[in-house]
Amino acid sequence: MRPIAAVLASLLLVFAGCGDEDESTTSTSESTGATGVTGESGAVGETVAIEDIQSCLEGEGFEANVNDNELIGLESIYERLDVPLEDLEQGASIVVFESPDAAKAEAEAADVVMGVGDTTVAGNTIWGVDLSVSEPDDAEAAIEACLPAG
Repeated sequence: MRPIAAVLASLLLVFAGCGDEDESTTSTSESTGATGVTGESGAVGETVAIEDIQSCLEGEGFEANVNDNELIGLESIYERLDVPLEDLEQGASIVVFESPDAAKAEAEAADVVMGVGDTTVAGNTIWGVDLSVSEPDDAEAAIEACLPAG
């Protein structure tokens, strides 16, 4: 049992040393960005998990609900969040793909099938706000803050 513990401890030390020299140790302080999107150093990643987006949006004061309904026309694996805005249950929609390449490949189809206005590709996500939302600025800013850079 002790040799296994020693090997695990060694691996932890090796992985802890990996990465850029500019990176600092992880802290427990909250940030407005989703985990994996912005870190302590402010570096922006290309992918984010749906749970992180949901948590980030809730931290920004917006409800975000997982929607399991299929978007007919998207062929890649995805998950979807709907953000209620004004009187719309789907005032904004965010589709999270496994990779930025999958999101880029689905961009044209997403413009049609997501049921929102113009869509934007941001890392492994595609998002948009319904055109009938009269004041989308706060929601757009919150969504952009919770997603990878486009």
